[in-house]
Amino acid sequence: MGRLATGSGLVDHLFGPGVAGVVAHLGGDPPEPRYPEEARAVAGAVARRRHEFLVGRGCAHAALAAIGRDDGPIGVGPGRQPRWPAGVVGSIAHGGDWAGAVVAVAGDVVGLGLDIEPVAPPLSGGVERLVLTAGERHRLPVDPDLARVSAKVAFTAKEAVYKALHPSTGWSLEPADVEIDVDVASGRWHARLHERFPLDGRRLIGRFEVADDHLFTGVVVRAGDGPGRGGGR
Repeated sequence: MGRLATGSGLVDHLFGPGVAGVVAHLGGDPPEPRYPEEARAVAGAVARRRHEFLVGRGCAHAALAAIGRDDGPIGVGPGRQPRWPAGVVGSIAHGGDWAGAVVAVAGDVVGLGLDIEPVAPPLSGGVERLVLTAGERHRLPVDPDLARVSAKVAFTAKEAVYKALHPSTGWSLEPADVEIDVDVASGRWHARLHERFPLDGRRLIGRFEVADDHLFTGVVVRAGDGPGRGGGR
């Protein structure tokens, strides 16, 4: 499946207890699909897409095995989201040279969001204006290097929030619906949702880590932190 990163340490840092995960480098030969259904899901895709999809599915199966729930193929839902086994929540991501997956038994954990992006290049000015609010751009650090990191963290955090909340809520969040504050020094970020989405004005709290010139961003929504309750760890 490609060389593995220090998956357990990275996942523990990003998500905390109760979450299993694996990240893998995309280098090397494409992995053999575990199930025909998974191969068919990307049969018409370009080679790069097939490769990253199958590595991501391999990570997901390894993560599911860690919680004793690797029971069969991981299908593709109508919005291209993974179809997890009943009673499991999870998230799959791929970006740049890496792919990964995190899973948890549903219960205390009600949603997971993982996103992976290369650190370089930074977001262009045009993309920043599309994905960041005026307030987020105003709060970027004065230091250009920190500002570039913060902008990309905010972008990946919005992706992670969408992945964590959409399966249980059906919310189709747009970038402007999620406001991110980034603390580069602590590796943390906070998210506030637009008032249309009932999190009672409280914040979701996530983490990020830079490794191998890639940005790994995660958020876990636990029971009591979700729609109508607010919060995060």
